[in-house]
Amino acid sequence: MQNQKPIVSMTRLILSQVFIVIAIGIVAWFFVGTRGGLSALLGGIAWMLPNTYFMHKLFVSRKARTGTQIVKDFYVGELIKLLLSGFLIALAVKFLPIEVLPFFVGFIITLLISWFGSVLILIKVK
Repeated sequence: MQNQKPIVSMTRLILSQVFIVIAIGIVAWFFVGTRGGLSALLGGIAWMLPNTYFMHKLFVSRKARTGTQIVKDFYVGELIKLLLSGFLIALAVKFLPIEVLPFFVGFIITLLISWFGSVLILIKVK
């Protein structure tokens, strides 16, 4: 049986991102109104969904992989994550009535949470 720590840590990080994105939306709604709150929520989702895909692709696969294949999967997953985030941002800006500042604040805060959360997981796992 493989070590379950990375999957448990990944799940915790995803759940923390979900709660943070919701909290960002609520705080933005309180300060800048409904449209700003929805914009911040969508900004967080524009990072969270591609990041969830990336973590799933990288950690959940149960097949045996070589070190080279793991690195390849990492870079391909990261590329797809970035392209998908860019696509979601473009869709939101082009087709949704969002407020740009709350949208990008939600996006950036969620991005930072995923970065710092990943670092904390690495420290805790060691």
